[in-house]
Amino acid sequence: MRTPKIAHLSVISLLVMLFSCQTQVVNEVVFKSHELDFSINVENHLAIFSDSGQIHVFEGVNLLYLASNAQISKLTIGKNSPDLMLLDSNRHSERDAELTAKIMALDPPEDALWVLFESNSSEETSFSLEYTATFDADVADVKFSNQNVGREVTATILEKGAYFSPGAFYYPRGEDGLMSFKVTATIPSNWESIADGNSIASVTAGDTKIQSWMNPYQSDGLMFMAAPFCVKHAKAGKAGEVDIYCYFFEEDTSLFETYLPATVDYMNMYSELIGEYPYKRFTVAENFFPTGYGMPAWTLLGQQVIRLPFIVMTSLGHEVLHNWWGNSIYVDYENGNWCEGLTVYGADYRYKLKRGPASARDYRKDILKQYKSYVTEENEFPVREFEARHNAESRTIGYNKTMMIFHMIEEIIGEEAFFQAWRDVFAENKGQQVSWEKWLDAYEKSSGEDLSYIIPQWVDRVGAARIKVDLLESEFANEQTRVKFKVNQSGNDLYDLQIPVRFIGVDGQDGQAEITEAEATFEFTVDGQATAFELDPDYNLFRHLFPQEIEATVAAAMGAPEKHFWYYVDGEQEAFKSFGDALTEGDVTLASAADAVRVGLEGNYAIFVLNPTQLPPELSKMIQMDETNIVVNGESFPRDGHTFVLSSDEEEIAAKMLVVISDDLGSLPRIGQLIPHYGKYSYLVFKGARNAAKGQWPALTSPLRVEL
Repeated sequence: MRTPKIAHLSVISLLVMLFSCQTQVVNEVVFKSHELDFSINVENHLAIFSDSGQIHVFEGVNLLYLASNAQISKLTIGKNSPDLMLLDSNRHSERDAELTAKIMALDPPEDALWVLFESNSSEETSFSLEYTATFDADVADVKFSNQNVGREVTATILEKGAYFSPGAFYYPRGEDGLMSFKVTATIPSNWESIADGNSIASVTAGDTKIQSWMNPYQSDGLMFMAAPFCVKHAKAGKAGEVDIYCYFFEEDTSLFETYLPATVDYMNMYSELIGEYPYKRFTVAENFFPTGYGMPAWTLLGQQVIRLPFIVMTSLGHEVLHNWWGNSIYVDYENGNWCEGLTVYGADYRYKLKRGPASARDYRKDILKQYKSYVTEENEFPVREFEARHNAESRTIGYNKTMMIFHMIEEIIGEEAFFQAWRDVFAENKGQQVSWEKWLDAYEKSSGEDLSYIIPQWVDRVGAARIKVDLLESEFANEQTRVKFKVNQSGNDLYDLQIPVRFIGVDGQDGQAEITEAEATFEFTVDGQATAFELDPDYNLFRHLFPQEIEATVAAAMGAPEKHFWYYVDGEQEAFKSFGDALTEGDVTLASAADAVRVGLEGNYAIFVLNPTQLPPELSKMIQMDETNIVVNGESFPRDGHTFVLSSDEEEIAAKMLVVISDDLGSLPRIGQLIPHYGKYSYLVFKGARNAAKGQWPALTSPLRVEL
């Protein structure tokens, strides 16, 4: 963290302020409410702000944060206008070292202006603040994907639109917490705005439009967006009490007919499942740079994202559900972010459940495969420490592992008790922060089950269960099959596990093996002649997969810490580099396959190749190809106009490989952007930049299956 130094001093004597700071601590103010009024000057990337509300100040030196280039014209605390000290991180002065040390103890943000003033008493009082700031961030290179969040724009004012997030400090901030927000914005008359909560006013006057928004619940921040949107409206709810809007750019208005009815369906489904929707409206808004955010009563999806055909069936419902979990019931971040995993459970995973048991099983297995692909001893952290996703490993833990925790709870207590807890938590905690502990209390209350072991073993520590099975005895007599087997847990930590046991060859006689120690012996007798049994056949436990259970996937190659990009044909380097840069959201270095040195740590590197002269050995077992066609999983595709992305685990060189075969080099950059969305698949076929086929190679038999 850079050391902040005094940039400007207004009125008050520097020596007096420093002397005062020697005997007093520095406290962050606590904002209780904001009534923010601002106007946007698009041409100059400028916003003129006036904010007022309630604030808690402390006796002594107080600190608040504002946009780094803000020009403050007036601050009033109660009836007083205190003298201000403004600090930034760009100038150096040895004489403010003690003051800096006291501020640094608060872990302040680096990218904000620090505003200090003194108060004679500790009290809650009114405040008003007038200031201007410019926001002109370039959005051309912003990247956002399912796995990785690249450079994030916090605020910008451009001809395409204006966007503000709390990270821009476009409103004054102090200590983190919940507060009330009302915002009124003056924007160009051909624009529409969207902010958290409900719309309360919209007036057009000449070439400007004034619109107001208010969140009926306290929240921990305020998002705002305005742009030249086209708008379409529908109704949801039993009595049509919820207004559904789509705010899209003109070129994407054809998507109205897809997004509006889907949003209505999601709204009705979750209102029935959990409780009445907590706002009067919901808006799907399109952004002019890549985002995928959910806020109270709206979601903001980037233009490239919103055009993807599967978003309506996956991410849209996820964002709608966030209005129950995350945007009206808030996360107690000091005690861990449960919200993303619970929303995955209720949206992404629940949609698979509705398709059928096989889809749900595949989804759970994909989560375990991603854990194997992306999470290592070096980068793993407990679920308790998850706040937000930044990369593939944080998503795997905060979204996927957390989803599996909720799934395992549902497996233990049953569906009825599980969703009764949802209804109870929502009814009792609107506008409040909720912790993991409160969730487990609700599940215990609704089910009567003792779940005291869930948080210690799944939330507070790293890792996944490791189990293996050994057959001790088996016999078939008197039309019954008896088996005796031992289950072992390995690894640093032991788990309380309820392991499903399936018997093959007999119907409806599955069992459960409960283990709490390093090993336990079990004996089962079933009617009929069982031919085999298998532990956790449907991947209901969060556990380490065996190598035999994992087919090669795109995600496995992408998750390798070390990646090598090889080209075979001179003249294809530029296209392949663009592909690699898009795929990794970085700057890859190419090597000629003829010069490449096959080195690396086993299991820790991946090789990406374009148009190899021959297929690697393991992959050649999966596909057939000649000069005109390629057969993948029994289906033939012409090579002309197609791109094939093929994964494999190559034992000979102990590496994962992603082989790209293409004569459509112009489509490779866009394909590179799309591939992260298809990480769970073994192979992808694109016609141009449109996905034409996808699938997985067959896996071998699990070592948890025992033949009798």
